[in-house]
Amino acid sequence: MQHFHSNKSFNQYKPHQTFWQKLKTKRQKREVAGNLRQSSLKNPFKKEVSTPKNKTKMVWGFLIVLILSWIILILTLPYFKITKIIISGNKITKATEVENFIRQFNFSKTNYFLFPDKSIASKIRQTFLYEGVEIKKVFPDTIQVVVSEKPASIIYDDNQSYYLIDADGKIIKQLNEFLNTGDTNFSTSTSSTTLQNSHLTTYQQIQSEYGDFPVIFNDKTSVSDENKPLSSKVIKNTVDWQRLIKEQGIGEVKYFKIGDTDFNLKIFLNQPWYILVNTELDQHVQFKNLKIILSNNKPAEYIDVRFGERVYWK
Repeated sequence: MQHFHSNKSFNQYKPHQTFWQKLKTKRQKREVAGNLRQSSLKNPFKKEVSTPKNKTKMVWGFLIVLILSWIILILTLPYFKITKIIISGNKITKATEVENFIRQFNFSKTNYFLFPDKSIASKIRQTFLYEGVEIKKVFPDTIQVVVSEKPASIIYDDNQSYYLIDADGKIIKQLNEFLNTGDTNFSTSTSSTTLQNSHLTTYQQIQSEYGDFPVIFNDKTSVSDENKPLSSKVIKNTVDWQRLIKEQGIGEVKYFKIGDTDFNLKIFLNQPWYILVNTELDQHVQFKNLKIILSNNKPAEYIDVRFGERVYWK
């Protein structure tokens, strides 16, 4: 028996189908076949055979349950709980201070994958006044905190607390570990006001721990800006005066004191006399006049170089 195959058969000229179209067509054929089986006479004693559609639902359901179980397992396993904190880049702030600050954010339940590194870094920067904070997560249970501190320039004593201040005059850190007695007494050797030995001892302790920074004492009851108690010009003059006095061998600076105005400074040395300077005037001219007076005189109480060529001493 012979069959005739036309050159225009459907298989030869049928429209092109993509992979997904073929898959859809195949699924439709299966659904039609399933409907035909359901429409046929049913034998009550014949076991029902699940259709491919039900099998697909079961497979998808199993996969969803498996994925959810895997996620829950990862989030609850102790293996992925952060237990180690490594702090680096800190010189002024103690590592334990930063670590304790991080641990207060429900740290015992923190998972490696859920740890909010960006928000915690932002809070650390705001609290400790850092220039920058970067947190790196190290799999599976460690975070590394790299901080960038503002360099300190001055130790500041307002007769209530001690602070570290940067070159702009802004507070970097309040030194709560050092108690401030908040009172002064008068020296019996001169008429100048000097600090109690407790203050001077504390200055030495702070310098030993944080660095040999100049100390500024200010017993004024109020300042214009609590976060920036000193101007950058006062800071620079203080640092420069301490350096010049040390380099020229004039003496050892114990501390600076803010005078009646913010631009007047008293410099107390390991000498029976102190120096009065003006931070608004040329520093080199004032220092030159100071050297001239010391070369020909032996002051007993003070040297005042705040008025240009007119220098007063006692």
